[in-house]
Amino acid sequence: MMSQELVLELKVVAGTVDYMSKYLKYPFPLSKLDMVALPQHANRGETENWGLILGNYERMMVDMDYADVATLSDVAITLAHGVVHQWFGDLVTMVWWSNVFLYEGLAEYWALNAASYALPEQKEYFL
Repeated sequence: MMSQELVLELKVVAGTVDYMSKYLKYPFPLSKLDMVALPQHANRGETENWGLILGNYERMMVDMDYADVATLSDVAITLAHGVVHQWFGDLVTMVWWSNVFLYEGLAEYWALNAASYALPEQKEYFL
């Protein structure tokens, strides 16, 4: 039986990969995407690398039965943001740091759309 703490995470990550692959017509090119929840990860969000997303344990391990709506939507957007960076930021990378706003903006925009796709029952919280 799957831990309740992973239901949200798996729905968002799988849904975001599916959404981005369909919308961009470019499937996720790796055979897997690893996510690691670290107890002492300093960043409140996530740190994405090609095929690997690192995040804070408390932010990534949320029980959908007990978390409030604000927490669920915040975690979903954060996870989707990390997955979107697999396309905008890792697959396609900026030429110089002065363009970081572009791929961060794209990641945030697509994260909201992907989260609403992955969790249609909570769509009104993302758009």
